[in-house]
This record gives sequence, C-alpha cells and structure tokens, in this order.
Amino acid sequence: MVNSERSRTLTGNGTTLTPHLPSKSAEFLQPRIAIIDGDEAVLDALRFLFEAHDFSVSVYASGAAFLAEPSSIALLIMDQALPDAGGLQVIRQFRRAVGATVPIVLFSKASDPEIEARAADLGVTRVLYKPGVSDLMEAVHSVMAKNAA
Repeated sequence: MVNSERSRTLTGNGTTLTPHLPSKSAEFLQPRIAIIDGDEAVLDALRFLFEAHDFSVSVYASGAAFLAEPSSIALLIMDQALPDAGGLQVIRQFRRAVGATVPIVLFSKASDPEIEARAADLGVTRVLYKPGVSDLMEAVHSVMAKNAA
C-alpha cells in the first residue's frame, strides 16, 4: 500500500483522518554503490567507509558474483585485477546488460595507458591508482554529483 487514509467519524466531534504512509528504508533513500574486489579486507574497509558516509553498499568478491546478482546501482567501484576475470571483461559484460548509464570507478595497481584507453572505450568514468581514502571519497562524490545532474 503506497498511501492510504483511515477515517473515523464521531458524532459531534467531526471526522478524524489518519494518514498511513509506508516507511522508507535507508537503502531506498540512499544511492546504492556496488564494490567488486577479490580482497575481503578491502571490501570490508570500503563498505565501512561508504556506509559511514551514508551510502548503501553491496560488495562482491568476484566479477561472476556481481554479474549473477542483478541489482539497481548508482555507481560501480571495482578492482581491475579480480580473482576470476579481468575488470575490463566484467565491465564489458555489465555494459552489455545495463547500458552505459551507471558510472564506474576502476582501481588499477599501476598506471597503464593501454588499460586507461580500453577503460575509456568502455565508458569508465575514473581510473584510480592505489588511491588514498580522500582520493576515493573525492572521486565518488564527484561521480555521484555528475550523475545526479
């Protein structure tokens, strides 16, 4: 029930309307970020970081796990080096499934012009190299603000 009202009429007192609105969970209100990384410690740290900044987060230990669980996300953050596939391969499959509407931030261990060019061809929004926390938060806020506009 999206919106309803209950009414009660009491003789001599008029009618009382009581609206009943569904509660909205934090997940519904906050943009959902999906994070893919083969390192559980990295996933835990990133989940903690983004949830502390009021984002809703889903984490995946592999590209296959992410691709197998379709969900609506506002941003994808992922490592280029995944245990089961290359990050660009996962991005290619993701783009085929949902199109180019979801911004992507890709981590890479070192600067690689070939990776950068291929990532750009796939519509990757930002490529970060071993980012610090402040670099990562700046990238996320920038991408989310651009996507909301």
